Amino acid sequence: MRTILAAFLAVLPIGLVAPAVAEVAVERLEVETLGMPSSHWVIVNDVLGRSYVFDGDDGEMQGMLSGSRVTGAVETNPGRGEIYAMESFYDRGVRGKRADVVTLYDHATLMPKGEVAIPQKTATGVSIRGYTGLMDDGRFMGVYNLSPGMSVSIVDMHEAVFVEEISTAGCALVLPSGIRSFLQICGDGRLQQIVLDDDGREVERNRSRRFFDVQRDPVTDKPARTASGWLFVTFEGQVHPVTVSGNDVKIERSFSLVDDADAEEGWRIGGHQSLAHHRDTGFAFALMHQGGEGTHKDSGTEVWVVDINTQRRLQRIKLEEEAAGIQVTQDAAPLLFAAVPQNRAVDVYEVRSGKRLRTIGETGLSPSLLQVFGE
Repeated sequence: MRTILAAFLAVLPIGLVAPAVAEVAVERLEVETLGMPSSHWVIVNDVLGRSYVFDGDDGEMQGMLSGSRVTGAVETNPGRGEIYAMESFYDRGVRGKRADVVTLYDHATLMPKGEVAIPQKTATGVSIRGYTGLMDDGRFMGVYNLSPGMSVSIVDMHEAVFVEEISTAGCALVLPSGIRSFLQICGDGRLQQIVLDDDGREVERNRSRRFFDVQRDPVTDKPARTASGWLFVTFEGQVHPVTVSGNDVKIERSFSLVDDADAEEGWRIGGHQSLAHHRDTGFAFALMHQGGEGTHKDSGTEVWVVDINTQRRLQRIKLEEEAAGIQVTQDAAPLLFAAVPQNRAVDVYEVRSGKRLRTIGETGLSPSLLQVFGE
């Protein structure tokens, strides 16, 4: 073989061989690091478990975190320079031995730096924000389980160890309500608060008063965090603000997103991520569409801005493209992000003017969940 190759090269003109060798550049593998997140950065989670980081100011991609195929939301902890993701794997791809873990990723490189094994019960493949939750001091993380029994796995992220599984029969999600507590939505129309001790073990649980009817008009599983608690909305558009002070869970006065004229026109809240909240102003953002009963997953054509304090609608932002989900940044000049799965894109709006500033394209196979850092 070498003789044939040598003979072939010998008959080629020298000019055809030498320049080709001289022009080959040496490639060097480099790893760039992710800087401190801007208030206008957005995390776009796609349906394949990948998390893309974009800068809303220019639309440029900053990096990508590759989770498992069933990873939904991620938990950001800028103070420790870490990002956490619930992941589930099978050793034969889609079958075989299952392993559920919480993986610790380095914020700077987006590379895994460790993992913690947890019970093989996680509610996998659901892109809803509340299926994981990081308590407010960044130490304990809860992972919601559905197997079909309901429970929450608690992980100590500082020590990178599994703490315990807490049974939560009839109550779902992990909605942080302090440095050692979280809320859950229960099937009896109440909220449940579970309180942890300094080791991450349950020491107390409390129930709110009953504030919704699960048969007539239940709250959705897509609440939004506020400065003092959480904001819940029903399928019919009834808004229920909830404040939490220590172990006291208070259901505030409710109000409706839609008035009689809106209802006559068929306006309803919907989409896969239908609610966002700006904590400093107390403004809520609701993704709205026109449709009938059972259209709660339909994409929205408008975003309504509502002042929770006065319970008045302030603004209607007409979207350039129908959106399946929304998120808002928490700074003084907030941006509104709108996921547009049909275009594999995210549109960026200026909240004050309601004007679309730009479109971020190629955001994975289909953008399913939007997050901002430190939420």
